[in-house]
Amino acid sequence: KVITKETKYCLAYAVVVYIRVAISKFIGTTVKVKAMTVVKSKIKKVTAFALRHPLKSRKRLLRALEILRWVKYLAPLIGTGNKLLGNTLDLLKKYRQTLEATRAKRIRARLWKSLS
Repeated sequence: KVITKETKYCLAYAVVVYIRVAISKFIGTTVKVKAMTVVKSKIKKVTAFALRHPLKSRKRLLRALEILRWVKYLAPLIGTGNKLLGNTLDLLKKYRQTLEATRAKRIRARLWKSLS
């Protein structure tokens, strides 16, 4: 058996990935269970409120649906804006790198001329 440095790193990486997956599954199930208990308690309160105050609950429902419509409308716009911002920042970064590379090229040419 040949155990090299690379195989040790690969094994360590596999262990880290396994632990991360196990932790994320545990956290996911814990959050899901807690969320379900909160939702169940809130459903009872909302249903009781709707039975006691039907007009107020209708207004609240309509307002919630209106907010949901706005979220559905604005989410793609915000995502597109973030993507455009990221592309612009990347373009500026490449521009700066190009300027730096041309400056370094000029300096190298001057040094080469001075040495020859």
